[in-house]
Amino acid sequence: MAWEQGYNAAGVAHLVRTALEKQDLTTAIGLCRELNQQAPEYGPGWHLAAEVALRLGNVASALAMAKRAVACQPDSAAELFIVQCHSMLGQYREGRAAARVLGHGLAPELALKRARLLRSLKCPEDAIGQYQFLIETQGATVALLSELAETLRQSGHPDAAEQALDRAIELEPQQDALWAARAYLRTQTESRHHIDTLQFAIARRNAPCPDLHFALAKEWADLRCDDAAWQHLHTGAGQRQQACRYQADRDLALLRAIAEQWGATPERVTAGPKPGPRPLLLVGLEDGATEALARYLRQHDQIVDLGQHQSFLPELERQLTQRARVGERPLFGIRARLKTAAQLDPELLGRAYLASLPPEAAGAKWVIDRSPGHDHQLGLLLRALPQARAIAPLAPLPLSGAALYQSEPDPAVPYRYDPVQLARYLRGHRQLMTHWQQCHPEQLLSLDLTQSPDAAMAALWHHLALSPVAPPSDWPLVRPWGDTQTQLAGMITTLADSD
Repeated sequence: MAWEQGYNAAGVAHLVRTALEKQDLTTAIGLCRELNQQAPEYGPGWHLAAEVALRLGNVASALAMAKRAVACQPDSAAELFIVQCHSMLGQYREGRAAARVLGHGLAPELALKRARLLRSLKCPEDAIGQYQFLIETQGATVALLSELAETLRQSGHPDAAEQALDRAIELEPQQDALWAARAYLRTQTESRHHIDTLQFAIARRNAPCPDLHFALAKEWADLRCDDAAWQHLHTGAGQRQQACRYQADRDLALLRAIAEQWGATPERVTAGPKPGPRPLLLVGLEDGATEALARYLRQHDQIVDLGQHQSFLPELERQLTQRARVGERPLFGIRARLKTAAQLDPELLGRAYLASLPPEAAGAKWVIDRSPGHDHQLGLLLRALPQARAIAPLAPLPLSGAALYQSEPDPAVPYRYDPVQLARYLRGHRQLMTHWQQCHPEQLLSLDLTQSPDAAMAALWHHLALSPVAPPSDWPLVRPWGDTQTQLAGMITTLADSD
């Protein structure tokens, strides 16, 4: 073999790795080409070439090179890289099979990557098994327990998730986000809550601890002690707003730019639906409505709920990055990114999205996707997927705002902490949803939650061309607790003033 006959393949591989760490792709490409020409049977060289291809956005080439690396020199890291490529290409069956062949007993860093890939391949039970094996063999860490808890929560195992978070809090009681995550897992009861320990933890803090206040507010609200719940909710929101100092102006400018980019001309769907499952996009604010609507819809035997599928926006970002690389110009600014996104080939985006659907979607008429961020890209989504339909459940803005204010803390939702700024954002977001309805009257149903459940469900099932199931018992889907008119008077007033 060439590297055994004087060529220092390992040394060149080290240089490639150094170039990749420095983001010097030009040097890495040149060295990889030399390495694989001089030592074509050296597996790590092809593995590095696969990493370079992946950074360039060519997943199919990366997969081919990783397979060649394994053929030359079997290696768990390269085999796991193959799983990663299958996942990115939406090749669920191949990725799941390859991940399962590897088994639990990998090096710790590879085992953790395997668990995360199993989650992306929608194999939560396998991922749970990998996390548990890691904890048993390597010891519990907060990071492992947190990821295990989130996987258990998404899989419908709240009690086991709570046990994992209990252990994480015991290890690192100063990580306040763990307390909030545990509080929002389930409804607390008189016989099973954490109010005393939360009060004790808050008393011991010498600095703002908004997540602890959010957790305590949630638990007091579950026990119907509204005055105490509001007190801690306002305290937590005030501390978080003090830290982030959110103002709605930047987000409102983004929402206006989106509407301007896509215009308001109604687009008619001319092509009939293609064979196979059709995407059903549930879009809107994180006020609980899309989640409740998904729970209701998946009762139908022709609807599969993928949850937050997280496929379209990563593919859009990949194509934007590739376009910027070809043009050798980074896409700075909101309008530059929106303009470039509108110039992408929607058919290519649509094919990539459909290819990403897991095998569980086969046989269903509709597959629900409620990934966050789709409300901003709905024009491009519906153009890319003419067979898709979207539903935007729209609660009265005061109800929606109150539910957002009371929702689980989320770094991606900074507008929820100040009632006045929240009201401004709510109004701007509702204007964008009205704009999308004007643009896509056939594909988007704006579901008015002030209607009677019978009237709303008649419109919904007509939109999907399916026979109805019984109306939901938790109508109108968005149900904040407590006296929101008094406690959120600033938000109510701001909303009324903008009418």
